[in-house]
Amino acid sequence: MKKTNIAWTEYSWKPITGCKHGCPYCYVKRFDPVMKPTFYANRLSEPQSIKKPSLIFTVNTGDMFGEWVPDQWIQDVLKVIRETPHHTYQLLTKNPIKMRDYDMPDNVWAGTTVCKQEDIYRIAMLKRVNAKTRFISFEPIKDFIRYDYWDGIDWAIVGAETEFNESTPKCELESKFFAKPLITSLTKANVPLFVKPNLRWYKKIQEYPKVAQDLFGELAIGR
Repeated sequence: MKKTNIAWTEYSWKPITGCKHGCPYCYVKRFDPVMKPTFYANRLSEPQSIKKPSLIFTVNTGDMFGEWVPDQWIQDVLKVIRETPHHTYQLLTKNPIKMRDYDMPDNVWAGTTVCKQEDIYRIAMLKRVNAKTRFISFEPIKDFIRYDYWDGIDWAIVGAETEFNESTPKCELESKFFAKPLITSLTKANVPLFVKPNLRWYKKIQEYPKVAQDLFGELAIGR
């Protein structure tokens, strides 16, 4: 486990890696083209070595709730999360239907990814997850998202496709185009919003869920 350059978190923890979703924009494929689902029991104890309460993005190079992930892997990770209540764990999945099968510990922020309008069914599924804090990652945003029912959503992240080649400027412009009405809708609904730096938005917006204020004090930009 190590510090990460992901703007909205502090550490990345990879007890499970690999994914079978096959997303064409996946940044992980650049360094792991096979993406074979793998469990690392030797990494389970890593959060215990960090004493300072921290934000930990869990399974950031896989999907902990993918249909291919065995129940025991999930249970082992959740056990560590329960045993380290001083940390806050951010769990992000494209399969919130399976996430509903588990009770999330209080120190979990449960999230789902929505990139296109066809993904919005995941929001309804996320709202049924037994978690105190729920969030949505609109990254990379690839379409206009027409949705206004933000009750039960505690946080939103909006971002462009991760930079890696000459197509980045085009991706950024398209993402800004799609992001504008979504950011307006979320702002009107008073949903705390974190706009990723890769979107190059006209102003800096880096808010966290309200629960973070109790955990970490003032919601300072960059924490």
